[in-house]
Amino acid sequence: MRTRVVSLLPFFVTILYSIDSFPLTATNIPVRKLCLLKSLATSNSDYSVAFCSGDEESISRAAKFMVDSFWLPQGISATPTIQYGGFTWAVAEDLMQRYGETLGARTFDSRLVVATPRDDSAIIGMVAVDVTLISAEQTLMRNRGESESILKDAINALGPKQRRQYKGSSIQNIVESLLPPQKAVVVLSNLAVNPPFRRNGVALKLCNEVERIAKEDWGFDELYLRVESSNVAARALYETQLSYRLAWVERNAVALRADLKSGNFVECASDTLILVKSL
Repeated sequence: MRTRVVSLLPFFVTILYSIDSFPLTATNIPVRKLCLLKSLATSNSDYSVAFCSGDEESISRAAKFMVDSFWLPQGISATPTIQYGGFTWAVAEDLMQRYGETLGARTFDSRLVVATPRDDSAIIGMVAVDVTLISAEQTLMRNRGESESILKDAINALGPKQRRQYKGSSIQNIVESLLPPQKAVVVLSNLAVNPPFRRNGVALKLCNEVERIAKEDWGFDELYLRVESSNVAARALYETQLSYRLAWVERNAVALRADLKSGNFVECASDTLILVKSL
């Protein structure tokens, strides 16, 4: 493992589904809310799925959820305040750039989907969905920042008359025309569920909502994701329950881990599967 401190921004598609992560305990969530979560975990009719609004409060709330329920390993009963704050700040910065409020429309669509109890008291599950670029040979998946930069450079190279030709065109058609052999695709990432709600259909419901967004809202017929080959539990969900198939393998791909000693995210190498599903 390399100990170089990294930003989360380049690695949005390497943040992977976690099944056995940081448990809810009285050290990190109020007792009243913990009791509420335990009581609600018995029925999927007691929660709803909706888009994160993207305001600062909502993003901060989502970031704390990701640190508690995704990044910190199972068995950690408490994390020093400084390290916890560092993790939360880094995740919030990443989420704000990708899903926060903007003055104009993003070049590539993105949404953060959260599951909450009916009284909106706490996030119990979350998943992200982004449009990005892959090569036509399906051997390279770019992060959204790289994708936006590549497309903006291509558009800026056009004259005013040429640019007008693409007004109102779908991102798929624009990429196909301007960036061959690139291809615009939708990527699912950041799927996490709080421990009391696992094995109650929350992850499945979030994934189904992402499929609906990709197909009905954005007009795509495929959905991609990345999962570390060693993550057996996540692969069971994706490959067995959701019928994803292998597209290609990235050997020694860069993944991130939360370093509890330094309070930073660090890089490590991990074989990663790129999975795809037809919608």
